[in-house]
Amino acid sequence: MIKKNSINILYLIIFFILYYNLYAQEISEMKIKSKPTLQLDQIIDKNIHDSNGEICAGLIIISSLEGLTYNSDNNIVKTNRNPGSDFLFLSPSEQTVTIYKTGYVPFKLILNEIGIKLKSGDVWKIEITGDKFLNVGKGDFLIESLPAGAVIKIDGIPTFNEKTPFLLKEFNAQKYKITLSKDEYVFIDTTITITKDKRGNLLAKLEPKYGYITVDSEYSDFDLYIDNRLVEYNNNSPFKLSIGSHKVKVVRKYFKEIEEEIFIKPNDNQSQSLVLKPNYEPIYRNIFISSEPNNAEVYINGEYIGVTPINKIFKAGIYSLKLFKENYREEFKNIEVYKNDLVEEIKLSKKGYLNILGTEGASIFINQKYIGAIPLRGLLVDPSDYNIRVVKDGCDSEERIVTISSETIDLEINLAETTGKFFRFGLFGNERLASIFSGGGIFYKYIPLELNEQLMNSLTFWGEKHKLALDRLGLSYTLYPVVFSASLSRSNDEIKAGNIQNDSLDILGFGLSLSIIPFAFFETVYPSISLEYNSFVLQYLVVNDAKKTEKQSFFVYSLDLNVKLYKNLFINIGISNSFDNNYSFPSINMGIGTGYF
Repeated sequence: MIKKNSINILYLIIFFILYYNLYAQEISEMKIKSKPTLQLDQIIDKNIHDSNGEICAGLIIISSLEGLTYNSDNNIVKTNRNPGSDFLFLSPSEQTVTIYKTGYVPFKLILNEIGIKLKSGDVWKIEITGDKFLNVGKGDFLIESLPAGAVIKIDGIPTFNEKTPFLLKEFNAQKYKITLSKDEYVFIDTTITITKDKRGNLLAKLEPKYGYITVDSEYSDFDLYIDNRLVEYNNNSPFKLSIGSHKVKVVRKYFKEIEEEIFIKPNDNQSQSLVLKPNYEPIYRNIFISSEPNNAEVYINGEYIGVTPINKIFKAGIYSLKLFKENYREEFKNIEVYKNDLVEEIKLSKKGYLNILGTEGASIFINQKYIGAIPLRGLLVDPSDYNIRVVKDGCDSEERIVTISSETIDLEINLAETTGKFFRFGLFGNERLASIFSGGGIFYKYIPLELNEQLMNSLTFWGEKHKLALDRLGLSYTLYPVVFSASLSRSNDEIKAGNIQNDSLDILGFGLSLSIIPFAFFETVYPSISLEYNSFVLQYLVVNDAKKTEKQSFFVYSLDLNVKLYKNLFINIGISNSFDNNYSFPSINMGIGTGYF
């Protein structure tokens, strides 16, 4: 019985050993064996530089472990390998070196923390060894952050690059140093512990590197400066700023600048931004106004404030200034009151008198404005240059440029009589003809019209050609030597064609014409050549009293003779014909009109 029990115990021991060998795994960990030392007797090859062109620093790794590999933040420049000793060429700005070996947890050396201060040309030495221990199992760990989307880095696992929230599943049960980072937030370094067969959790609240400020202004016409830098800003909108102290300045023209020192706390909620409500205080400045001579009346924005010299206090802004003194030209000026007191010294110009004598009754135009007729005496005008034009029917017009200062100007303008001059050519412009004929008017024309057989048949009227008359009323405008006109035409006629009796034909037309006046006889008789576009609507009755409508369009050319009777009254007689054979104008048309031609 004792022997049997001993065999059973032996079996249990063998089973435990087999189980342990099958399920207990060994993992290895590297560590520093001795304190790093600066090697004063070692010299760096000065021909070996980092990517920035600086001479490298050196790190000697002493270890009995074989097959070590290395990586660093700035990348290893060069590695010289020897049994038990590797020489690493590093950038002087290097911060970390990670050592890798199969079967071992990656070992990250944070150089500053272990006393290594790299400089160009310096060489340091450190000894690394490795320990073995039993794996105590695996576990899960959920890493979360507020806000989500933070990048997770695990020390010793350089290829790990995930974002929160993330579940570390079936990781070795041990401690891990992790970093959480997100743009515009302060990164977090912390250590998590994964426990065998359990699930851990980390919820990290990231602190923003910024906050918000809102300028709540009644007006939007201001500039915002942050730390003396002009920024683009929409009124009453949250503006993102880095955490800490800032100098804020609100500048609105014509008002005092508002400066304030603010402190921005971490805040990623726009609705909780820091609110700045500016209270604008107007700027006041002195305005001193004088004139030569003095005692001129002063008006600001149309309001009388006194006589020169005068000194007043005004709010900063833009004002309309007017100075008035009898027998002097009024002076107008826009002034801006802003950064400094304003001094305005204005010299007044005395008005001049204009007398115009000459051809009795001739009309006087000064700068194209009718002033009166000759004789003109004692016209008080401001000092300036003036265009003076004198016209009279039957005379050549005369035009002068006159400079008027403070003295009296006497002009005598006698127009030459032109009545009876047989011929004036004006196709390329003639001042005399332009003065006589240019302008607008209204006219009436009586126009005989004939419709040919083909058109009559198309209108279901069976018969011969049909004659009728058009009444035309129109408006014209002459810009010598060209005449533009628009008109309406109307005709109502009874037709007796074939076996149709008392049938009505209504014609309503619209016309546009362009005429040329090449010359004139005796300044009262002038021919014209015209091209006219007509659009007619014809309405008539057919069988069963049904109304039918036809539309016709055609061009007409004509030669007219116009006779000016008295002042603005003229008569017209002309011969016209159509480019369309359906319509012809074999008769003379006559008209009468009134206007400036």
